[in-house]
Amino acid sequence: MDPDTFEALANGLKSNKTITIIDIRTNRFDAGGVRALGNSLRFNQGVTEVELNTNKAGGEGAEAFFCALQTIRTIQKLALRRYDITSSSARMLVDALKVNKTLTELRLQVNFLRDGGTQQLAEALKVNNILTTLKFYYNFIGSEGMKAIAEALKVNRKLTSIHILWSRTDESGIVALAEALKLNNLIFHY
Repeated sequence: MDPDTFEALANGLKSNKTITIIDIRTNRFDAGGVRALGNSLRFNQGVTEVELNTNKAGGEGAEAFFCALQTIRTIQKLALRRYDITSSSARMLVDALKVNKTLTELRLQVNFLRDGGTQQLAEALKVNNILTTLKFYYNFIGSEGMKAIAEALKVNRKLTSIHILWSRTDESGIVALAEALKLNNLIFHY
């Protein structure tokens, strides 16, 4: 999708009250397109689900959207599979999750968050009491990331489903997670 087309779509969404799901996977729009979408969703009162999977907007695009997510009041489900989330954009996502009051499901599969990004995400999970489902498999999470998630799960009682497949943790990460699950009865997919 070329930038002008995407800009027109984003502008049309500002006042539209009937569209509830936006699925624009694999359109290869740039950071400017994602910024325009985020800005339009600040005004939109109907969209509850956004699929931005496999769009190569890069870290700049992700940062722009996550900044907008701090003030977007309607999105309940957000899918960002294969979205090239960087360490810097992960920080912006964490900031958004700390203040967003509507997002209940977040899908971050195949973003290679590794330990650093996972530790940042865990920080947000400690204070977010809205998110119920987190899917972030294929992110190559090591022991330190898994321990950070375990610590977050000790205090987060709202999260009911978490999907962590293809991690690279060792026994210490699994033990930490097992201890956390004794305190938290969520549905866990490993």
